[in-house]
Amino acid sequence: MVRASGGLQVFNGSIMVDAGGTNTNGTLNPAPGLIFGGPTSGEGIASKRLNDGTGNTWGLDFFTAFQSRLSIDNNGDTRIFDHTLYLRADDNHGLGWFGSTKLFAGDSVDGPVLFGYTGGALGTEQYGTEKIALSRSVGGKRCPTLDRHLF
Repeated sequence: MVRASGGLQVFNGSIMVDAGGTNTNGTLNPAPGLIFGGPTSGEGIASKRLNDGTGNTWGLDFFTAFQSRLSIDNNGDTRIFDHTLYLRADDNHGLGWFGSTKLFAGDSVDGPVLFGYTGGALGTEQYGTEKIALSRSVGGKRCPTLDRHLF
């Protein structure tokens, strides 16, 4: 390890976090993990090492405020729990789960909602050929693309 100015750490090799497999609950505190900003910050990455049939064993959990916000499991599946995935730098374009504890347009949808600022579409892409299956615009007006043959 070489220490440079300003607290920068330079490593030539690997860094092992929890090589002993002691993180049995998959959290940041008090279990081992990669913590950003000190022990009370709540931001970091942890990996549960105990296979007891619960939680995200051998996956990665990303935390803010000590709450798991995003998980990548050992098979590569990604979960954002009840949070919204925003597709742009604003809050007007996204995909999220909405239900009784998180309403969309005042409704308990109990499922996924894909939304955009002035409209959006659901479609398919096969080998570079894109087709729109359903589209909406501002005000709930039907877009002309609905009248196209899809297959």
